[in-house]
Amino acid sequence: MLVRWAFGILFAACYASANDEQSTATKEEEDLTPRFFTLEGVVAAGNFSRYELKFPRPMRIVLESVEGDADLYFSYTNQGVSFELDKHDASSATCGLDYIDVASYPRPSYLAVYGHPFKNESSYRLLIMVVPDGNFEHGPELIHR
Repeated sequence: MLVRWAFGILFAACYASANDEQSTATKEEEDLTPRFFTLEGVVAAGNFSRYELKFPRPMRIVLESVEGDADLYFSYTNQGVSFELDKHDASSATCGLDYIDVASYPRPSYLAVYGHPFKNESSYRLLIMVVPDGNFEHGPELIHR
């Protein structure tokens, strides 16, 4: 009886240890898996839609103007990120697909989508690709999928 009881405790300890190893392996795999986040929005002419980003890994931020012309501004530290030179660290303001690659950095960081005054409002699609190693296998065209 004592042997069965001791065997049961040993089995439970081994099972718990194996589960801990599996959960650690799963967590490590999750840390290596790229993540994709999408958002659609509308911004009025001459206005900003601002976002706070808390992803601790390198990111590729892609902006597609669905209608009108939306532009992208990014700051590592400035919550009031805008097109003014001292209020952003990176920007992409083209008439097409805009994107910015962001290095790993203490978070939060800040993002602004600006509605160009050329149109009354701009609708946009935002894609954020978060990768553990900064190696972006997918180009910004992935937003079209």
